[in-house]
Amino acid sequence: MNTLQDFPYQVLIVDDEIRDWAEPMKDRLLSLARHLGYNKIEVQLAYDADEAYRKLARQHFHVVSLDIRLPERKGEIISVETGLTLARSFPYVGFPKRLIYSITLAVEVIQKSPSEAVQVMEIPADHYAKATGSELYEKQEGAIILKVTEWAKRVIDSLALDTLSLHKAEGEQRDPPLTMIGAYLHFGPDLLPPLLARHLQDLANYWETKDSRRTDAAIKFIESTALLALAQTAVLLKADCKPTLLTTDDRISTCLATLSAWRAHLDGWNWGNYLTPQAIASFRDALAARNEERHTRKPNDALQAWAALRVPLQYAMDLAAYWVRHPLCINLRYNRDGWNAELLAGTAYPRKRRRLPQRLDFPGEAVQSGVWQNVWRIDGDTPRPKPLCWDGWLEADSKSERPWWLPIHLDAKNRTVWLDLDSGQTLSR
Repeated sequence: MNTLQDFPYQVLIVDDEIRDWAEPMKDRLLSLARHLGYNKIEVQLAYDADEAYRKLARQHFHVVSLDIRLPERKGEIISVETGLTLARSFPYVGFPKRLIYSITLAVEVIQKSPSEAVQVMEIPADHYAKATGSELYEKQEGAIILKVTEWAKRVIDSLALDTLSLHKAEGEQRDPPLTMIGAYLHFGPDLLPPLLARHLQDLANYWETKDSRRTDAAIKFIESTALLALAQTAVLLKADCKPTLLTTDDRISTCLATLSAWRAHLDGWNWGNYLTPQAIASFRDALAARNEERHTRKPNDALQAWAALRVPLQYAMDLAAYWVRHPLCINLRYNRDGWNAELLAGTAYPRKRRRLPQRLDFPGEAVQSGVWQNVWRIDGDTPRPKPLCWDGWLEADSKSERPWWLPIHLDAKNRTVWLDLDSGQTLSR
């Protein structure tokens, strides 16, 4: 895979009107994608909120297009409140990028129920109304009305454009929506684990440059993602916490070899749908590109290096999205409103205490100490939450409240080298 045209982008369409909207939207989107050379885009459908929840628990989607009038389950009453609840359940803006494409935003529906339309418009998303054939079609305000073909083009543009925002439509008054990558770069530095957040912030700063700073930030993001992925896999498999498998000279290549060996045992964890064989192979490509760049005698070509890294970087971003959906939590507390915690996310300090989704649950000992995470096990079609403790793979610093150390390899003196998850500095002890 050499270009993003061959990348397996994932799109979820949530709409209960199967023949009138959901299936025509899927067909039009795939047809346009093939016409433009994007042959690996995968489109899934969910016809009710329950099915959407189950699909979102399984994997990462790059774009979710949501009709706001939905039943909770097939055959039940259609309700705007059901769609609103689903839209608000997505943990954070930009992960995934959201489009609200709904008849609820058509002008004749707004006239009948303006309060519902206001609630929908308050949800952070790109708001588009379905074309209903109304005579008021051209008088729509607030949400832009799109026919299915126009909607499909917006989705493809959001995935395909490697710029931060879509092109501004003629006559459009508001700022153009963010692309998929624009949303990731805009919101990610506040949501990813601190080390990844810092590298992503560098990427955001250098994204539209054409020099080596952009490629350096991409390599650091990919390598840091691979190291954290090894820890995540070890915790899920309850593997040996001693980092004896990694050596100083080839820690990333050894890390990827270990990930390949361990991945075969991830059955039942949704992490296996993020840590795919394609992602690991792509990281190897990035490693090869880096080594070739370091050892070549030719002048460094930043654009060529970027082209070699762009697909591995997309896989790394998809992998890192797992820790947005399943954040690392410290200092957990429980009260009548449910669980709340400090998240090992973003670069700001002191960390904000955030309320966790009500469906998450932890054992009582979680309030005592440690790093915790709530992930999903997939048994048949039914995802179920599972609390995990990261003790042994992440350790606090007794001299500071800020750093959390991740063991990565043994040095030449057989001492453990620890990586500060906040600053990226290393320490041997």
